[in-house]
Amino acid sequence: MFSFIPTVRYALLALGLVFYLAAGPAQSQSQDPPQTPTQTPTQSPLDFVHEQLANGLSVFVIPNQAFPLVHHSIWYRVGSVDETSGKTGLAHLAEHMMFMGTTAFPKGELDRFVRASGGQHNAGTSNDYTVYHQTGAPQDLSTLMAIEADRMMNQGVDPVALESERDVVLDERRRRMDLDPYHEVRIALQRALFGTHPYAREVIGSREDIIAITASDVRDWFDRWYNPGGAVVVIAGQVEPAQALELARRHYGALPAHTPTRADHRVLPDLTQQDVHMSLPGSAPPVWLRTYRADRTLDVSPAVLTVLGRALLAPTSAPVRTLVYETGQAGYLGASYNLRTFAHQLSISSEVRRKDDLQDVIDRVDAHLEKVRAGAVGPDVLAGVKKTLRVWLETQRDSVIGPANLLGEAIIQGLSPSQIRTFAQDVDAVTAQDLARAARLLLREDHQVDLFLSFTDGPE
Repeated sequence: MFSFIPTVRYALLALGLVFYLAAGPAQSQSQDPPQTPTQTPTQSPLDFVHEQLANGLSVFVIPNQAFPLVHHSIWYRVGSVDETSGKTGLAHLAEHMMFMGTTAFPKGELDRFVRASGGQHNAGTSNDYTVYHQTGAPQDLSTLMAIEADRMMNQGVDPVALESERDVVLDERRRRMDLDPYHEVRIALQRALFGTHPYAREVIGSREDIIAITASDVRDWFDRWYNPGGAVVVIAGQVEPAQALELARRHYGALPAHTPTRADHRVLPDLTQQDVHMSLPGSAPPVWLRTYRADRTLDVSPAVLTVLGRALLAPTSAPVRTLVYETGQAGYLGASYNLRTFAHQLSISSEVRRKDDLQDVIDRVDAHLEKVRAGAVGPDVLAGVKKTLRVWLETQRDSVIGPANLLGEAIIQGLSPSQIRTFAQDVDAVTAQDLARAARLLLREDHQVDLFLSFTDGPE
C-alpha cells in the first residue's frame, strides 16, 4: 500500500493553495509578528516601453542594464480553458509539438543555439495562456525572435513526432497526476469551485482525450490560436528599447494580421457543492481551505484585491495573533489573492493542530471577516502589507526574468498597460474602506467553497 507522510506546507503547495500573487509571494505566519513599518512611496520595477505592431502583436521592453543577458518570451492567449469537450490536453500537447522544429529551424536548433551561449529555454501551459521563453546573451535576441516568429507561422505537425510527444505527455501525466496523492483532492476542489466552467478541467487533460488527439487537431489549434493578434512579446534585460522594438518590427511585423476570437467565460456557474471533505493516508494535522471565487466582471481593482488578500490574515491581524501565536490552535493561517483571466479567487488556508479545534478556527476567522467587511482593517495592518509589497517590488529590480514574467502574465490576464504602470501607486492608495467594499463583494457565502482535508493517522 502506498504510504505518504506529508508536511502541511507541502500539502498546501501540492493543492495549489499557496498562490503566487501578482504582486508578491504568499505569506506564512510561523514567526514573531513584525513591527509596524513606516510608509514611503512605492516605485514600480515594471518600467517598460510598449508598442503594438500593425498586425496586432503587443511588444513590451523592460530595459535592465545591470545584467549582461536578455530574456525573451512570447505569451499566447490560449490555454486549457479554450479546449472543447473531448479535446482536453490539446493546449499542452500543442506546446510540446512547438519544439519539433520547422524547415528553417529544424528540431534541436533552438536548443543548440541557446545552450551555446550558456542560456536556457522552456515553455508552459496554464488554464489561461501558453508561454515560450528563452534567456541568453544580448546579441542572441534577433535570432531568438526569428525562431519564434518562424514557428508561430510555420510549425508543422509530423504524425510520428506527435506519437512520440503523446507518450511523453502521458508519462508526465502518470508522474504528476496518477502518482500524486493530492491529485484527486485538487480535482474535487476544482470541480466544486467551477462546475461546468472550463476551469474545472485539468490542464494536462484526461488520458482518454490525450490518446484521441490527432495531428489534424494540433494543426487546427496552431492555425486558430498562434497568431500575432493573440500574442504578447516581452523582452527584458540588457537591451535598448528602440533597438529591441526595431528587431520586433523586423521579425514579427511582417507576419499576417489575425486576432483569434476567444469565448467569453467571465460569468461563472452557480456553486452546487460548497463543502468538500477528503482524506489521505499519512500523519499530519488537518488542513482547512476556503476559496472565494467571483466573475471577472466584479467591479474591484486588482490592486485593492491584492492588498485584501494579504491584509485579510496578515501576521498582525487578530486571528493570526490569537490562533497561531497565543493559543497555538493553528500552525499556519494565511490568505492570498489570485487573478485569472475569467475569475477572481481569494483563498484562506490553515493547518489546524487538532480536529477538535477546527470549528473554533473557522468561527474566529468568520467573525474577523465580518469586521473586515465593516471596514475594520487597522492602519498598522494596512501599512504593514503595503510595506511588504513595496519591498517585494523593489527586490524585482534585482532580476530580469521576474519582472518579465509579472508583466507578461498581467497583460495576458487582462490588465492594461496603464493599470500595470500605476499598480504600485494604486496599492499605496488603498484604504480600509476600499478593502471593506471589496470584501463585501467577493467574500460572500454564495462565492465560497470549503475544503476539509484530513489524514488517516493525523492528530485528533
